[in-house]
Amino acid sequence: MNPPPLIWVLAALATWNIILGLKVLIGKRPVIIDSRWFLLLVSLGLLPTLITSMRFFAERPLLGISSLLMPLMLFWLYVYSLKGVTLFGIDTEDFQNKLLEHLQSLGLEFKQNLSAITFKDRRLKISLSIQEWLGSGQIRMKGKADKELFDQIISGLKKKDLGYSKIIPVFNILTGLLMLLLFGTLAFYR
Repeated sequence: MNPPPLIWVLAALATWNIILGLKVLIGKRPVIIDSRWFLLLVSLGLLPTLITSMRFFAERPLLGISSLLMPLMLFWLYVYSLKGVTLFGIDTEDFQNKLLEHLQSLGLEFKQNLSAITFKDRRLKISLSIQEWLGSGQIRMKGKADKELFDQIISGLKKKDLGYSKIIPVFNILTGLLMLLLFGTLAFYR
C-alpha cells in the first residue's frame, strides 16, 4: 500500500511540532527562531489545499477561482505577518525583563509602549506581539530600518538565560502525536 504523496506533508508538520516542543522541554529554555521557518511550514500546510484548489479550478474555472483565492490570500497574509523572529515557549514576564535589561546593556535609549519599542537616535522600531497564556510571541522590525541593530538585539537575546513556559511545547507535542496517528491511519489503513 503506497500512501498519497501529500500525506507526507502531515508527517513533516507533525515531526516539526514534536521536535520543537521537545527542544523547549529538554533544553529548558525557549526557542527563538527566524519566522521564515514558520512561513515554510505554513506553505507546506497550504500545499494540499492549493493543489486541490487548482484541480477544482481546472475543472470549473468560474467556481474554482474562489477556492484558489483562499489559500493564496492566506499565504499572502502569512508572508506579511511572519517577519522577524518567533518566540516559542517563553515565560513572558522573564522575557520582558531580560529584553529591557539587554537593551539597557547595549546602551540604547528607547521608549516602550504596549506593543512596540522605539529607539531614540536610531531608525528602528520593534513591534512585540506576545501571547502570554501560550508562552509564544513574535518580534518584528517595523519598516526597512536598522537591520544590523535588530540582529544584534536578537542574537543577544538568544544568549540570555530566559525562563520558559511548558504550555505550548506540551500542546505541540500532543498535537504532533495526534497528527502522526492521523498520518498512520490515512497512509496505511485505507
